[in-house]
Amino acid sequence: MVNPPPPLRAPEKHGAASAWIIVLLALLVCVAGFFGVRELTRPPALESNGEAAPVITVEVEPAKMTAWKETVELTGTVEATDRLQIGSEVGGLKIVEVLVEEGDRVRQGQLLARLNTSLLAARLDQLQARYTQQQAAVAKARRPQRPLEIAQLESAVHQAQAGIDQEKANLTLSQAALRNARANLDRYSNLYSEGAVPEVESENRLLEVQRQEAQVRAAEQRIEAASFAAKQARERLQLAESGGRAEDVVIAESQLRELQAQIDEVQAQIEQAHITAPSDGWVLVREAHLGDIASPGAVLFEIARGGQLQLSATVSETALAGIEPGMDASVVYGGKNIQASVDRITPQVDPQTRNAEVILRLPLDSGLQPGMFASASIELGAREQITVPLEAVLGESPEYYVYVLDGRSAKRVGVEIGGRRDGKASVVEGLKLGTEVITEGGGFLRDGDPVARS
Repeated sequence: MVNPPPPLRAPEKHGAASAWIIVLLALLVCVAGFFGVRELTRPPALESNGEAAPVITVEVEPAKMTAWKETVELTGTVEATDRLQIGSEVGGLKIVEVLVEEGDRVRQGQLLARLNTSLLAARLDQLQARYTQQQAAVAKARRPQRPLEIAQLESAVHQAQAGIDQEKANLTLSQAALRNARANLDRYSNLYSEGAVPEVESENRLLEVQRQEAQVRAAEQRIEAASFAAKQARERLQLAESGGRAEDVVIAESQLRELQAQIDEVQAQIEQAHITAPSDGWVLVREAHLGDIASPGAVLFEIARGGQLQLSATVSETALAGIEPGMDASVVYGGKNIQASVDRITPQVDPQTRNAEVILRLPLDSGLQPGMFASASIELGAREQITVPLEAVLGESPEYYVYVLDGRSAKRVGVEIGGRRDGKASVVEGLKLGTEVITEGGGFLRDGDPVARS
């Protein structure tokens, strides 16, 4: 056996340098190997700029037809069903008492506030005193003479009639004296013609006839005058008994009606100074404060008539067809479920949002307050509906979308969601039965990204 030659010994300084060179070469080999492996495993797809794009591995599931218990989801605001505004119909009066606060329940006719009516009360007393005076004026216009005066007028009529009777009696006596004077004249005229008596006697008898004729005429004139006086006395009595002149009565009665209208007006203002509730309700707003001066038209209180509240919610036009008045609804607020019902549906769809308003009637003990924001749901019954896994639905209302498998790329498709239940979502519009939707990995996709099934 031939023994090998003894190894050559290098200087220690030269051996240390060789060790560092070996370590450095080893590191370079490792880095080169890492980048080589990464280039070998890069997907072959190319971006638009010519570089290779990553292929995302996704899971897909076809859209299926499912017996879906359809539910319409709504959101809206709680408000009073009938909001009544209560104010003062009279102005310039100070508020001296406020009897209710916000949140109080009130009954129809209950006094809410009271205004100062001292000036109105004084005005009413003044008008009532004038009314009493005018009543006496009307009575006087209707019957201007008092009973004593009427009795005096009746006595005057009797006296006038007695005067007529007396003058008629005097006329009878004058007529008799005239006839006697004419008979004497005739006799003395015959005697004078026979020469039995002197002419003077005949002339005296003629004068007596003329005197008696004058007495008869005077008596007739006195009878005529007495008759005229009696007629006037009777007319005065008739006027006193029948009343005053018609125009005087009309004027007095119209003034009385005017005073009555003024009294009614002031009494109405006094009643209006007591602010009362027009119906049962719930005080929502109190704007009345002690010392304020009320003005017509200014709102002092707002109440919810009957205390009834409603939820005014919106729903899309596609889901509107299945909703009808009277349907049960469930309102959710703060983890509390409140049973409600569909009261009515507004007849017009908003042309901008394509939503309609649905009014839900809330129970009186709902515990909700006007202005609260709540959600609700309405069960429409079960029917066949396209469904997809809930995790496939992305976006926010109303702009929901899913990614579907379009060959080797992902395609974004907008959908309308009808509801969610048991890990699934019903698709009202946007997908066809059997379309493969991406259920996992869609959150990292963009429209058109290359994908591969897992």
